[in-house]
Amino acid sequence: MDYLRNITSDKNGTIWGAIDNGIFKFVNGRFEYYSESDGLVDPQINTIINDVEGNIWIGSTNSGVYKYSGDKFKLYSKESGLLNEIVTSVLEDSRKNVWIGTSMGIYVIKGKSVYPFKLPAGYRDIEINSIFEDSRGNIWLGSYSKQDLIRYNPGSGNFRMFNTSHGMITSSVLTICEDDNGCIWFATLGIGLSKYTYPMMGKPGKFETYTEKDGLGSVYIWTIHKDNHGNLWYGSDNAGITKYDGTTFEVFDSENGLDNLSIGAITHDSKNQIWIASIGGGIYKFDGNKFVNYTTQQGLNSDNPYSIICDDNDMIWIGTNLGIDRFNPEEETFKHYGKEEGFLGIENNQNAVYKGIDGTLWFGTVNGLVKFDPEKIVPNLLAPKISIENIKLFYTEFNYSQYTDSIDKYNQMPVHLELPFNKNHLTFDFCGVSLCVPGKVQYQYKLENFDLNWNPVTKTSIATYTNIPPGKYVFKVKSCNNDGVWNEQPSQFSVNILAPFWQKWWFITLVIVFMLGLIYLIFFVRIHSIKVQRAKLQLLVEEKTKELINEVDERKKATIKAEQSDRLKTAFLANMSHEIRTPVNAITGFTELLYDKDLTKEEHEVYLEYIKSGGKALLTLIDDIIDISKIEAGQLVIRHDDCSVNSLMSDLLKLFQQIKQKKGKADVDLRVDEDLIKNDLIIRTDPNRLKQILSNLIGNAIKFTHQGLVEFGYKIENPGQIVFCVKDTGIGIAKDKLDIIFQRFRQVEESFTKNYEGTGLGLAISKKLTNLLGGEMWVESILGKGSIFFFSIPLQIVRIDPEIDVKSTNPAKSKQLEGKSILVVEDEDSNYILAETILKASKANVLRAEDGIAAVDIIRRNGQQVDLILMDIKMPGMNGYEATTEIKKIKGEIPIIAQTAYTLAEEKEKCLEAGCDDYIPKPIDRQILLKKINKFLDD
Repeated sequence: MDYLRNITSDKNGTIWGAIDNGIFKFVNGRFEYYSESDGLVDPQINTIINDVEGNIWIGSTNSGVYKYSGDKFKLYSKESGLLNEIVTSVLEDSRKNVWIGTSMGIYVIKGKSVYPFKLPAGYRDIEINSIFEDSRGNIWLGSYSKQDLIRYNPGSGNFRMFNTSHGMITSSVLTICEDDNGCIWFATLGIGLSKYTYPMMGKPGKFETYTEKDGLGSVYIWTIHKDNHGNLWYGSDNAGITKYDGTTFEVFDSENGLDNLSIGAITHDSKNQIWIASIGGGIYKFDGNKFVNYTTQQGLNSDNPYSIICDDNDMIWIGTNLGIDRFNPEEETFKHYGKEEGFLGIENNQNAVYKGIDGTLWFGTVNGLVKFDPEKIVPNLLAPKISIENIKLFYTEFNYSQYTDSIDKYNQMPVHLELPFNKNHLTFDFCGVSLCVPGKVQYQYKLENFDLNWNPVTKTSIATYTNIPPGKYVFKVKSCNNDGVWNEQPSQFSVNILAPFWQKWWFITLVIVFMLGLIYLIFFVRIHSIKVQRAKLQLLVEEKTKELINEVDERKKATIKAEQSDRLKTAFLANMSHEIRTPVNAITGFTELLYDKDLTKEEHEVYLEYIKSGGKALLTLIDDIIDISKIEAGQLVIRHDDCSVNSLMSDLLKLFQQIKQKKGKADVDLRVDEDLIKNDLIIRTDPNRLKQILSNLIGNAIKFTHQGLVEFGYKIENPGQIVFCVKDTGIGIAKDKLDIIFQRFRQVEESFTKNYEGTGLGLAISKKLTNLLGGEMWVESILGKGSIFFFSIPLQIVRIDPEIDVKSTNPAKSKQLEGKSILVVEDEDSNYILAETILKASKANVLRAEDGIAAVDIIRRNGQQVDLILMDIKMPGMNGYEATTEIKKIKGEIPIIAQTAYTLAEEKEKCLEAGCDDYIPKPIDRQILLKKINKFLDD
């Protein structure tokens, strides 16, 4: 006979006793014994007692204390005979046997024992992902590992295997369900649905397949669920849920309010409301009209639920990786059950959940199978016992007796604590005792006369207050248990922070008397100060009056200057109108004359030359206006590159020799300074802007020189500076006009400028460009004898090349393009005809594409027959940038020259980035075009 060590009874009247080899429970007239097989590591029990919350405490000899809080949770693991604890599916059949699918085989609970279920050879260690009992009593076993689908007849003990040879869409099965017609549905991820119809009326059994073509939202199916009305619901991985009413499929997704489309599990309640566990989006409730989402923000423990089930009381249970959550739909509240509450399985597995015939819930976890009876959940109505245990000053223990008359013998806390004003940093330690789930105790506290309201709920059992002002305070704290039951009366502690002497009444009185005396003294001093200030103010008024008189004079001068500026702008606009109308008049006038059929060849060529000259003049005028606008707006960008100075001089000499001849300046000798160095100097600067500055200065020199000399060149003043100069023997500039010639709207002499063409913007642009290059510009001039313009820029020598003949003015002859095929991509007919005329004059074979798509098609079909492409940029459909990119993918070696009316420097960079090999702006210069073409075709 076992030795009875002690005995106790719990709040339900059940008798508990400790014996030699464990414990016993006497209930309903019979004994139940618990030993090592029931979780007692050490069966040698010394004592057993119960507490006020209904917990049973068991003291052992060698392994400490056990706490028993009821049998609402029971774990089946290796100790219970479940050798594989990773439970992937569970089913309670009509015979009340519980089938357990694991990652390696299947087990059955019969009564209180767990037995391994023996599958046929070759199937014994497979993972069972779905177990289902149909209306005929057959047990179906599905595996995601593409093993055969297994049907087991418990009555005969026979097995039958099914696979694709029997008509299944796949033998991989994740979920199984039966419709109201007795047909069995199977699904998995990425394949679709199979429906099995049993043999009937002489017809053999058959499988049918359903996919997206039949109206299914997705073939990636996690779960199938049947509701109270016989509808089947399919939860997909990527397309929400699909409802099947026996005839048609209906898809519900984000357009219906289901924002998360990855559905892992489905259940329904007694009202036939559908509850959905989504992967990454919490849970959803669907009442047939709208979806309502519940996530961690509303109290759910995790937004990645693995399973969901509804109990007999319409409570929704959600399995997560941290235990299980219960959701109360009426109150819309969550309650979590984890290890502290007795749920030892912790991490649930996907869809491994089942509700038994008696309402028992079964959860498959990575630590075994958990049996859970929701009816055994009894709310803990006993609030924790709360007490304040300690007070610290500046986070440090201190001797209470220094600041109080007495100490409470019960809790050793000071009574009527009084602290000086500088001891105002307090920390309160407190504790709420609840033995049921100690880790779920929460607190609220406040310091009356300091806090307006209770502080937020927290699990922290300390409260710290800093810089507490003098006054009387009461610290109050209350706690709640795991079921949210709070103390009716908070625990409290009184403390008084004493005021410093300067806050005493007598000190305040002294301060008031002192302040009154000080105010009288200040008043006396102020009266005296006012008299002094009045005298100073009179002097200040006189000074301000003088300043106002001076300001009026300055404003008059500013008004005169503004009027002068308006006159200059008016003169500029009038001059600009003249400069624009002059070339336009030439273009339109001589164009009309060309229609005269009686013109001689010489007259025809002269008129064309006038039209060409007018167009260039108009283009130069537009470029000047754009440049001055960009300079004034601060948007002109300097782009440094290598620049051959002697080559630049040579190009300018050739250019202006031709201009000089066209202007009839035969009496003007144009030459380059004889002192230029022999070798070519390569410097780092902006070549285009340097050429623009020199061109403006040389052009002005030729324009204002009727006979004599125009000479230009450069010299190196010091190692860090190069100075360019343009010298002429023209009309010269008066000394009093030297300061205004670089202004935007000013010219030297109205009487002179009326005799010469030009807008007066050239020198203003040149000086601004010189400044942007980091240099300066100045002029020396004698009226009637000539002028010398100088400008300097920083000298950055890249290298010095062999000698270049600066003075050579023989133009390079363009080569013939006979035998070469050039593709012109241009949507405008006039622009194409111009390019065609230029190229055919050089005997080239010309092809045309009217847009980018046609150009890509020609290169794709006849790319070997095209030697070079002229690419327009702005075209309908595929533009020049896109066409260039596509052509370079097909034939990367073919040269492409971009032609565009956009003249900004950024446009050239954009063309080159798109893959163009060179760039030419519109209007196209024939010589420049042929030179660029020859450069690529020679290479």
